[in-house]
Amino acid sequence: MLSSNNQKSQVTQQRFSLRKLTVGVASVLIGLTFMGVSGTVHADTNDDSHAAVSQPVKPKPSSENSSVVATANDGSVTTTFTANVTLNTPDGQQTVPSQTVAVTTLGAPSQANLLGKKFKDVTLPSYIGFTPQVAAPGVTVAKEGSNYVLKFSNLDLKVTTYNYVVDYVPAYAEYTSRESVSIYGPDNNDATGKSDFYGDIVKKTVNHTMNGKQYTDTWTPVRFENLDLSAVLSGSSFTNSDTGMHNQSLPQYYGYHPVIERADISHEYYEGIPGYSNAQGTAAAEKLHHDLNSYLASHPDATALPAFTIDGPLNVNFIIHYVKDPISIAYDPDDAAMNRYVTRTIAVSKPGSTKSEVVTQIIHFVRGGAGQTAGTADENGHITWTPWTVADKDNKSTGKTVGSWAQYDIAQIDNYTSTVDGKASALVAANDNVTADTASITVKVAYSQNTKTLEPTDPAINPNKPCINSDMFIHPTRTINVVVDSATGKTETTTQTVWFGRTKTISSDSNVKPTYGEWQLGKVENGKFIVDPDGKAEWPEFTAPTINGYTPKLATIEKQKVTPETKDVTVTIIYDLNNNGEGITPTQGQATIIYRDPDGNEIRRTIILGVEGTTTDPSTAIKNNLPSGYKLKDGYQIPTVAAISSTIEVLVVPANKENCNDHQDDNDDQTKPGSDKNQNSNTCVDTLDSTDKEVGSKNTKDDKVGANCKTQVSESGKKLPQTGGEENYIGILGLAIASLAGLFGLKADKKRRNN
Repeated sequence: MLSSNNQKSQVTQQRFSLRKLTVGVASVLIGLTFMGVSGTVHADTNDDSHAAVSQPVKPKPSSENSSVVATANDGSVTTTFTANVTLNTPDGQQTVPSQTVAVTTLGAPSQANLLGKKFKDVTLPSYIGFTPQVAAPGVTVAKEGSNYVLKFSNLDLKVTTYNYVVDYVPAYAEYTSRESVSIYGPDNNDATGKSDFYGDIVKKTVNHTMNGKQYTDTWTPVRFENLDLSAVLSGSSFTNSDTGMHNQSLPQYYGYHPVIERADISHEYYEGIPGYSNAQGTAAAEKLHHDLNSYLASHPDATALPAFTIDGPLNVNFIIHYVKDPISIAYDPDDAAMNRYVTRTIAVSKPGSTKSEVVTQIIHFVRGGAGQTAGTADENGHITWTPWTVADKDNKSTGKTVGSWAQYDIAQIDNYTSTVDGKASALVAANDNVTADTASITVKVAYSQNTKTLEPTDPAINPNKPCINSDMFIHPTRTINVVVDSATGKTETTTQTVWFGRTKTISSDSNVKPTYGEWQLGKVENGKFIVDPDGKAEWPEFTAPTINGYTPKLATIEKQKVTPETKDVTVTIIYDLNNNGEGITPTQGQATIIYRDPDGNEIRRTIILGVEGTTTDPSTAIKNNLPSGYKLKDGYQIPTVAAISSTIEVLVVPANKENCNDHQDDNDDQTKPGSDKNQNSNTCVDTLDSTDKEVGSKNTKDDKVGANCKTQVSESGKKLPQTGGEENYIGILGLAIASLAGLFGLKADKKRRNN
């Protein structure tokens, strides 16, 4: 292994700091090719040129007895010295061709005859990252420029054959990494970058891992542990930057304390080391620089040098400044900066009360607390506060950083469900994780009435007898009365009904009005409502039946779209005797019956058709068309006579449940085809629009209901307009009788004239 001095002979340094990046210049090891030279040296030749290494050859065995001593006729003696050099190179073994030196003397040679006699120097091949070494007397390896040279000493008479082995060892397989500190005193603002003192703290060896004699791309990691800053600075191993004197102790800076400002990283790089590039070293240095300085930035009051691990030839130097000691700030219970109150306010709103009951839960946090230091202020006035902790009743710190809001149990009220911020709950949950940074909050406790949502498809609710749930259904109906016998008034009735249902949500509090869902198209089968989204919301087209000798005034009633807002309609079809159109049709009129609740709201209206200028008995129509769920107000006198074109107002009140079913039965019978209550009926029922309205809401349709129920007749045999129409078959019946009487009279008069 090489010393640190040999290591740094071809080294470049890179330093990383918060301020700048400086990159040094690296030297480059230059590989040499082998040059073949003659292997024999004569005694009379003594130049200083070097023998170069030939191309690689197989090593040849050598022996110390292979030298030659020859005696000439003149008595001279020639002694031959031989040198054999074997190179163990990183890429395989090779041998330098032997070289010899012949020394001729008169008589036996002596050591003095060998003065200045040596083998020629051999320039060795270079391998980047490796240094040639030889362990033998009489030979050394010297560095000349960028080359390594094998140099021989004077020959020794005792040895005539020399065998040398040159080994190549890794030059940069290890590195000594340093953890050091640079100290800046109170008056040194680091403007020049020169510290007052410098000192190495820890040195550790980092090994570059090898695979045999080949470099890999990794170094063995080395861990530097935490070091307490006060222990580091209390030693006497510092160098005074001004005097250069070593092993100095730091001066006492009274009123000041050390702060770790940053870490600078230097990176050693050996040009051309296989498996280890400058980019790799730079990346390792930058990562360590980021990690250490990120830690120091998040721990400005760190009192120890942080631990770290290096995995390359890196050096870490911590920059330490001495700053003025801070001024202590005593706790003040009246200072808002030292006291924080985190509050949970529970506002309880009870039914029937306009004022909320308030429950307050407070956690008091303090900095330091009574008798303690709340923080410190530096020379610039910047304050560093102690952490928030929970205080007791005497403003003393408990040492706890987390407080609790206790659970609050909500008083329960019959027929109501308690809610917390709109969600059903019987309590406000405790919070055991309240910190000084927790926001104060207000929790709203309220009570909602217990409700139940009724579905129109509920089998327990019969749409034909809904009683108090009549507001869940609406079934616009078109009643078509066909007077098939004008003499007797016999009528055939057809009803066309479209059903709609909706949900109803009721409260346990009788004072709260129900709420409703959207209307859904459906149908009624076996007393049950069935949602039928694919059904047709329309009254189908109706064609009047054919009666011999008569022509219907309305031959066809068109189909009509139906919505929940569509009013009930009654249409009466009468027939004219085929008399060449000589019949006279009287003027049609109507009497309107309006049902009102005690608040004056219109609940329903019914129209009685008749002939203008005549009267009618409305009592039957009033009884038969009472709104579902209502009854006549006590004391109301039902009129028995009303003029056509007059308006009759009927006072009704909600019926009780017991009476509701009986009344509903009456209404159901009224709409059944063939029912007696449909016989001779001359009423047009117009139901009040109740979509998205509460029961008892005021009608906003004005008097258009009656207009919608009027029959609009065009020429005989043409279709009735879609608004529908009604005919007072009684008036028409009277007209027919009068016409017949007139015909009989005319016939008798003609007979008299003929006679």
